[in-house]
Amino acid sequence: MFTAIGARFKGAAAIILQNGVSLRPIELLITISIAISMNTATFENTYLSLIKNNRIFDSSLHESAAIIAKQCALALSASRASVWVAGETNSKLHCLSLYITETNCYESGAVLDREIYPGYFEALANERVIDARVTLTDLRTCDLAESYLIPLDVRSLLDATLRHQGKVNGVLCFEMVGQQRDWTREEQVFVASVGDLVSQRLIVEKLIRSEEKYKALYEHTNDGIGIFGDSVFKDVNPAACKIFGGERHEIIGKTAVDLSPEFQSDGQPSLEKAMSYIQKCLNGETQNFEWTHKRLNGENFQADITLNAIRLAGKDTFFSLIRDITDRKTAEHQAAIAQEKLEFRAAHDTLTGLQNREQLHEHVSQATQSVQKTNNESKVALLLLDLNRFKEVNDTLGHATGDKVLVKLSVALNERVKDIGGSLFRLGGDEFVAVFNSDTCTEPLEKLESILHQCLKTTIDVDDVNIELSASIGIAIFPDNGKDSHELLRCADVAMYYAKNNNNGSSWYDSQNDLNNKRRLAMTVELRSAINEDQLVLYFQPRIHLQTGEITGCEALLRWSHPKLGMVPPGEFLPLTEMSELIHPLSEWVLQNAIRQVERMLSSGYHIPVAMNVSARNLTDSRLADSIEKIILDKNIQPDLLEIEITESALINHPQRAVKNLEKINQLGIPIAIDDFGTGYSSLSYLKKLPLSTLKIDQSFVRDMLTDESDSVIVDSTINLAHNFSLTVVAEGVEDQQTLDELAAKDCDQAQGFLIAKPMSADDFDRWLENNANRSQTRRLAS
Repeated sequence: MFTAIGARFKGAAAIILQNGVSLRPIELLITISIAISMNTATFENTYLSLIKNNRIFDSSLHESAAIIAKQCALALSASRASVWVAGETNSKLHCLSLYITETNCYESGAVLDREIYPGYFEALANERVIDARVTLTDLRTCDLAESYLIPLDVRSLLDATLRHQGKVNGVLCFEMVGQQRDWTREEQVFVASVGDLVSQRLIVEKLIRSEEKYKALYEHTNDGIGIFGDSVFKDVNPAACKIFGGERHEIIGKTAVDLSPEFQSDGQPSLEKAMSYIQKCLNGETQNFEWTHKRLNGENFQADITLNAIRLAGKDTFFSLIRDITDRKTAEHQAAIAQEKLEFRAAHDTLTGLQNREQLHEHVSQATQSVQKTNNESKVALLLLDLNRFKEVNDTLGHATGDKVLVKLSVALNERVKDIGGSLFRLGGDEFVAVFNSDTCTEPLEKLESILHQCLKTTIDVDDVNIELSASIGIAIFPDNGKDSHELLRCADVAMYYAKNNNNGSSWYDSQNDLNNKRRLAMTVELRSAINEDQLVLYFQPRIHLQTGEITGCEALLRWSHPKLGMVPPGEFLPLTEMSELIHPLSEWVLQNAIRQVERMLSSGYHIPVAMNVSARNLTDSRLADSIEKIILDKNIQPDLLEIEITESALINHPQRAVKNLEKINQLGIPIAIDDFGTGYSSLSYLKKLPLSTLKIDQSFVRDMLTDESDSVIVDSTINLAHNFSLTVVAEGVEDQQTLDELAAKDCDQAQGFLIAKPMSADDFDRWLENNANRSQTRRLAS
């Protein structure tokens, strides 16, 4: 018998050893000794039958449990026999198989919870065998009484715990129904011995599942895995084969350098660089790096490599995790190009390619700081050029021809300005600014105006039409006329208007002439009255959802209906408010009337948000958030019916204060949009900082996206960028159906522009809403 038992345990142990786990010899000897010591032939035969039964270790765990439960129940003449296993947290026992002798049937799936039966679980943890003669009074089993023992009429119970490394993994349980039973010593030893067998089966099951899990992980992961030693690949998984474009046998035996170009992207030899990583791995340092690999067809690709080294069978073995990142690197490269284009567009005029207004202020600031540091007689000259009668060119020949004239002029003017050591900028329209530092300028500052006039006297040939140009030039000098770029530009503007009004060609700033700009001075005074006397009016331009056509909101645009001057464009009077305290009452007026429009639409059944623009001065004013909060509370308006739009340039001067105020506004529940995206000084840096909900693509990109590939790429990149930040994207300046369709194809969310509707007065907007009821019906409030 000893030989038979030993042979069977040798087989079971071999299974365990093959899976990386071994039992101590003393444990096997104890188990064998227990089996030998059985006095009852039935127990001995049953035990031998179980350990010789190949199905115990070869079948599923449920089938093994069923076999063990039935044979042991019959050997013990027990009413019920069951095998229970612990869950992952050992807080519950799950019944694998329960054999009922009377009906010769099986059950499974019952669960015992530690929280419900704490005394029973405590007994399992402390005792090898629980021999309860009277289950209802035995302290180890009595808490099972109400929900388990009494309903089943279980009078006696014999349990053997299943253990591994000192922890309870389950229970082998025998129950007597309808009668009590004294469990003999031989029965207890038998149950404990079978319990050890079940414990070993559980260990084997765990190892099998672990092996299957890691094999599946190795075979089915999307990441390539390479195992190599003696400098060559010993094995690769299917994902690695796919990455390298070959079969397993084609890769095994090759070195990592065989599957790499001679040199890496940084110019280093692949062999030398690979040896460096390998040596670091041998020193115990996991290596993660980017590597240029080579497929079997010779094509290079970019990979992310994680390399580890271990000792196996006395040899250094390396595990390499290989990810093909070619698509990611390509996308990053394209994104970098798009970012460069965005940054260029943010700093340059879209028509002429000259640096724009923001760059002008940056350049002059650096120039004036340089002059201040040298503390000498150096000066900075700012010359503002405004073309004379250029409006006639646009009106007579069209804006397209006018644009060509500006492009050709800017090329000639830029070359001449650079030749004499200056820099040229375009402010917009037909205005240019040339800046010179007396230290680097090759001509005296007094001659600059005549040099520029001479350059402008050239005839420009466009579309077989010869066009002669001239300009009025205003000149301001640092530090004589201003301490910063804004003051210098204002003074040059005053001088330019003086030159234009007096047909002088050019004029140097004179403080006495500053008083002659009566229109602008009068407008500043009259604007305060305009606010109080309701000369101002809001126009509204709707925006729609591109997929559904639903009206998603409207933008409030300010107009001044001047009693003498007529309709004054906002570009003429808004800068005046920015330079004075008028900005605050003006902003309050816009806020009040935007809310009034919200109320007006609500009364007609329309739930449409109104967006208002906030200036740089407003954005740094701590009172802004308080004003908004007060009016929405007073009017009992939903916060999301008011939207705040800001421009990127508004964030430049006091970014921290601006961000703080925007956060306060956002906390009120008011959405915030960034307007004219891509035209500011720092297009991307604020997306992570600001509590934004919407990004509006500037119309300068949208207008030419069908004909200009760069604009199309920028629109694509902006849409993808916004969606990555979970922002809604609105395209501005949509003027034709083809552009609208292309934006929808690019997955842009919303659009605004003349194709949809021009800005309208409140009355006209009401009529437009009624005429477009099919668009707005999804925004109507339930009656």
